Amino acid sequence: MPLPRLFIGNFDFEHRLADPQRVLPRRIEELNADLAWSWLALAREGDIVWTPRTADSEVIAESASVRFVTDWRDVETIVEPVPWGWTDDLLLAARVKRWSHPAMNPAVVKWANSRQTSASFEKTWGVGLPGAQTCRTSDGVTTAIGALPEPQRWVVKAEFGMSGRERQVGQGPLSIPAANWVTRRQAAEGVVFLEPWVERLDEVGILFDVSADGEPTLVGVAPMLIAPGGHYRGSWFAPLITIEPWWADAVEVATRAARELQARGYRGPLGIDAMQYRHTDGTIRVRPLQDINARWSMGRLAWNWRSHFPNASCGYWWHGPKSAFDVGEHLTAWPLPQSPNVQRTSPAGTEHVAVLVWV
Repeated sequence: MPLPRLFIGNFDFEHRLADPQRVLPRRIEELNADLAWSWLALAREGDIVWTPRTADSEVIAESASVRFVTDWRDVETIVEPVPWGWTDDLLLAARVKRWSHPAMNPAVVKWANSRQTSASFEKTWGVGLPGAQTCRTSDGVTTAIGALPEPQRWVVKAEFGMSGRERQVGQGPLSIPAANWVTRRQAAEGVVFLEPWVERLDEVGILFDVSADGEPTLVGVAPMLIAPGGHYRGSWFAPLITIEPWWADAVEVATRAARELQARGYRGPLGIDAMQYRHTDGTIRVRPLQDINARWSMGRLAWNWRSHFPNASCGYWWHGPKSAFDVGEHLTAWPLPQSPNVQRTSPAGTEHVAVLVWV
């Protein structure tokens, strides 16, 4: 009989990789509570879900077979911990408690999630954005911006970030606030990443399982909805929708990256975001390594919701304020055979996950 799993939603994972001692804004810490219920996509009878605050009665009623705890450190039984991402403290705690855990060096996890790693792959394999630069000084950022064709917009990203956070967007020379942000990030991490802002046409999450032996397993390809500002807004789980052929090369490059992570010792879930975009010369191109996430991902959880709706032809998991969700507006990307049904809403009081729909 399999061990019960302990789901630990440390959704502040990238912030902890960047600086484990950093005091995070309250809104970031609240993510761990607001998104905890998302693990119900995976949880089965006997599993345990960590919620930093008492679980909503609606969730408890729907998931009577799942146990909720407000401090995962208090769990004394032998479990298989399933964190959003493995950090030093979680790996140490698993070893001390003799819990099942992957034999991974924490430095490998940090390396796998670093933009320095994905930028290195892009440069070596020739698959990056034209004009993108790794910058270790403020002057380097200024030079990289100056090399872009005018009036090209740009984005400067930190070494660790997710869902459009930890970045600055601008056009022309760095503003004073952006320059100050670059100085702070370079002081803390030693590097930032300058990229031209391009017209995004489509984006998918390429999902893998990476084990110690054998080839990394391709789980699926989950189309995503990205807001105009670059923030993640949701994923499709659509086994009956044909994935467009231009993603085939991206899957090949992503598989190559997965093998590299495996060779360095990474084990576990892996999500690689790929973007189709329009270049400034009008050509349509694909960036296969937009982001490498050596952890669980929302696209992967969305993919797992499929098992809850075996008769659905496809489904969509929206992230964002409930007040901003409009079925008609957000589902126009796909030719649907019938009107979608809103099946599941997030618990009362949460603000970051709105609804799960399927058709």
